[in-house]
Amino acid sequence: MSDYRHKRHNVSSLIYHIVCPAKYRRVIFDAEVDAVLKDICLDIAKRYAIVFLEIGTDKDHVHFVGIRLTRDSWVSVMGAFGDSDVP
Repeated sequence: MSDYRHKRHNVSSLIYHIVCPAKYRRVIFDAEVDAVLKDICLDIAKRYAIVFLEIGTDKDHVHFVGIRLTRDSWVSVMGAFGDSDVP
């Protein structure tokens, strides 16, 4: 599949950068949480046809950089993070 979206009058490539801070910017992300979060993100990527270019954590926030390959809204995709089962 092409990295570009071909529509009737334009061609585009849209890359999303989403930052999710922890509540009150508390330091909660460590190596174990980072590994679990990446596993969950890869599972969600399979279900929603997303290509994550980067998933990065800092001590108090998470960065998601990705391309959405389907026409699902990002609201429904981000809602999947709340619905996923955390081991």
